[in-house]
Amino acid sequence: MKRIGILGGTFNPIHSAHIMLAETAGERLQLDRVLIMPSNNPPHKANAAIASDEDRSEMVKLAIKGHDRLEYSDFEMKREGITYTSDTLAMLTSQNPDTRYFFIIGADSLFKFTTWHEPAAILRHCALVCSGRAAVGASEVRAKIEEIRDLYTDGDFIPEIYYIEAPSMEISSESIRKLISFEMPSAPYLAPEVYQYIQTHKLYQNSLYEAIKADLGALLKPSRYAHVISVAQTAVNLAVCVGMDPEKPYLAGLLHDCAKYLSDEDMIKAAEDNGIELDPIEKRAVQLVHAKVGAVFAKTKYGVDDPDILSAIRYHTTGKPEMSMLEKIIYIADTIEPLRTWGDDDELNIIRSIATSDIDRAVYIVLKRTYEFITRKYADNVSDETVKTYNFYKDLYNRRKGQQ
Repeated sequence: MKRIGILGGTFNPIHSAHIMLAETAGERLQLDRVLIMPSNNPPHKANAAIASDEDRSEMVKLAIKGHDRLEYSDFEMKREGITYTSDTLAMLTSQNPDTRYFFIIGADSLFKFTTWHEPAAILRHCALVCSGRAAVGASEVRAKIEEIRDLYTDGDFIPEIYYIEAPSMEISSESIRKLISFEMPSAPYLAPEVYQYIQTHKLYQNSLYEAIKADLGALLKPSRYAHVISVAQTAVNLAVCVGMDPEKPYLAGLLHDCAKYLSDEDMIKAAEDNGIELDPIEKRAVQLVHAKVGAVFAKTKYGVDDPDILSAIRYHTTGKPEMSMLEKIIYIADTIEPLRTWGDDDELNIIRSIATSDIDRAVYIVLKRTYEFITRKYADNVSDETVKTYNFYKDLYNRRKGQQ
């Protein structure tokens, strides 16, 4: 019998891990071909932002160029309505009785397999091929395979399920879409032709981000706008380091200086017009006011009503005691973004390295440097909020040192 693999999915977009999995399965199981089969209307992703069928199909074709074993299949694309794997396999085996199909899935899908539509029918129509992921241990995956095999064994029928070790790349289509919407590097995870297709057709752009960037680009000086983009992207990198979803950090970083285009006079007026109370120091050191005004603008002008984001914008200049992780990320990102330079860039690079693994320590070092600088140069304009924040993190740091 012919041995044909099927790697199905939304492929929104297809990326290098998909190709590695398909090629590995083809090699290990000596498959004649592996069909890369984009879903038409995947039932579990009905509300997701999915690129058009045409775009996803074209990206698959571009991604598999030069991979002789891999072949694009529009079998599910041509079907109307919701497409279920069980129906697809039933139709294929009926049409091609001389073919044994091998349906390839990742560990994440394996652990959800029993919730799929008619899993028993799937196992009747194909061999299941599963690959592990770095986040899931091989022993866990093999145990799950045995659990599924036992669950669906029926008399003389024993499901044919293979486990293969495939090179792991901890990236998902969702993560790539976010990177693209953040204008951050995604090319390493995509075939060059796929990356170029996405850029040319402007796929996966976030309409809110694009509208904000267009507005800020028109209002801010070029150097300030470049800083804003760099802070937003640095915030994403820090969020990934601490295991936080990067959406809020990116948006907060994008808007943290959204009031910076105002003159000192207009800044004070904007504060008064929006009922923002200013202390005597803020009236003298107007550069402190843009954070408060920026938080108001983020809500009233850009429609952001998330209190976490607004607070991160509000305190990105002075900080505050007991900052949330998002507040710390924006406070630090504003200082360490790559376009920043200090008198001693070696010191700044050390802080950049510390922030990736110990953000509290990085906050303390930046606060200490800021506090010492402003008390030396601007002793009459030291914000009480900055003093309280510095003392809080100094005590926190000293307590930590004492426990070591």
